[in-house]
Amino acid sequence: MFFSTHSSSKTLFTTQRVHRQAIVALVIVATLAMTACSGLGDEADEADEANEPTPTAAATITAAPAEPTVTETVPAATATATVPPPATATVEPTVTVTMTPATEPTLAATATAEPEDPTAEPTEAASLPTGGAETRIVGKPILSTFPGDADGATLYAVTSGGLSRSEDGGVTWFASGDVQEGAAIAALDEPDVLYAGDSGACAQGAGDVIPSFSEDGGIVWSQLPAGDGIRPLLAEWSTNTLVGTDCRLQVSYDGGASWDVLAGITNSDVYAATTVTPGTLTDGLLVLSNGEGGASILWLVDVSGIAPSVEAELTTFYGLGAVASSGGRMIVAAPDGVGISDDGGASWNWTRDGLEDVTYSVDPIEDEIPDDEQEQPFGFSLARFDPSSPDRIWIGGELGAFWSTNGGVSWSLLGDNSAIDALTVSSASSRVLVSSDGGTRVWTLEGQ
Repeated sequence: MFFSTHSSSKTLFTTQRVHRQAIVALVIVATLAMTACSGLGDEADEADEANEPTPTAAATITAAPAEPTVTETVPAATATATVPPPATATVEPTVTVTMTPATEPTLAATATAEPEDPTAEPTEAASLPTGGAETRIVGKPILSTFPGDADGATLYAVTSGGLSRSEDGGVTWFASGDVQEGAAIAALDEPDVLYAGDSGACAQGAGDVIPSFSEDGGIVWSQLPAGDGIRPLLAEWSTNTLVGTDCRLQVSYDGGASWDVLAGITNSDVYAATTVTPGTLTDGLLVLSNGEGGASILWLVDVSGIAPSVEAELTTFYGLGAVASSGGRMIVAAPDGVGISDDGGASWNWTRDGLEDVTYSVDPIEDEIPDDEQEQPFGFSLARFDPSSPDRIWIGGELGAFWSTNGGVSWSLLGDNSAIDALTVSSASSRVLVSSDGGTRVWTLEGQ
């Protein structure tokens, strides 16, 4: 706006006031505009915050358990041991065995006549075994089994994939190393200590298998060159005593570094042995040998001294057999029946009750075998007591497995008449594992 210098002062004052009012109005408008903008910004921020998604908590990752690490420690042998490269054990996860139900029915008790003058009073069978299902470990058949301790809580199984071990009487299993050549046993007083080996046929001289041992349940094995051709039978880790056979009875008091031959058994081939008292060698051994004419002799042998010695000849029978002892009771399973002794072997009573179809009807040492029995594969190679009861006994051989609930007075067939390769009893799980050609069936005591 243009103003003349000749205008009156009143006009100038009025004009100046109008200018101030206009300026004030502009300031007010500007202030209002800024306030509005500020309010809109806060509302926008609030809207943005309202629309912003709620943060998601980070996922918690639980790491899978690491695979078991096996520390392979080469055991120190008392002998100069040839140690092979450590075996790499394939560690399987602990698994529960798979059982295929058997088609055979549950056994029923059969009343049989008592033998004349039995040493044990017949007792009623509280329960007959049930089961007979084939058992496998992660799909692999069990070829044979053997106990790791006196009550069978620790068991070992030989499968097509190696050695497996159970700590609960055969309910669950885990891998435990490689299988060695020959028969395997565990030390009586230390389930981690294993021995394996084999002997040659007695008529053909000593074998060439070098025995081996493991101090970690079969993961790492070392050789015992001093025991070439000796099959281990029994071992006691605490006394460093090892008992074996190369057709003679051999005893080592230094863990296999050197061996003593039992001189008292002559002209006879040793093929089996067990302890008088389960779990220890202190009370002596029961040793079976077979000599000229096909007769077997049961010997009582002392190995507690500085050299093994024969204490007594307990009984004689025809053919090969099996021996077991528990709770002061001894049994011998022979081709012509089962002998029972409750007085340390001083006297024996023999029975065929329940075994009539799988034993000779005569004593072949004294009488001629009937023609219809001469071609039968009679004989027993396995005998086991239930560690919790000397009244319960199992035997196995060419024509199947049998069991007794009255101390061996009478017997019942367990399953069928398949030839038995291994028989292991666990009182820890009330299970009996019976191995025949190609597989193993498990039996449990009913109600246990």
